[in-house]
Amino acid sequence: MNTSAFDPPRQPSSELRFTLFNPDGADIPQMARELNRRPELPRPHLLVDCSRLQCVRQYGVSHFVSQLLLLHQAGAYIVLRNVDPVLMRCLELLKVSHLFHASLGAPTEA
Repeated sequence: MNTSAFDPPRQPSSELRFTLFNPDGADIPQMARELNRRPELPRPHLLVDCSRLQCVRQYGVSHFVSQLLLLHQAGAYIVLRNVDPVLMRCLELLKVSHLFHASLGAPTEA
């Protein structure tokens, strides 16, 4: 069976929906290739909760940003939420903060 590594849901273009996306363990280069190979698909809108990311701690900010850039270049719209001040400053210093719509803060605990 041939399944796509990334098969975003089809939706009307007038309706904007975000998919909660966790880059930990995701094969982002493969996802970017799939998006580039299938231009007929709607571009995904990905929401990344940065408060619990292991990839930033394990591989570093530059790896995380390069993975986001691959998705962005393939046409994904990326929103980062719960970005800590250090990561936000890194995004600004790398001059990529304008590519990813980021919000500071930590999740509220119930």
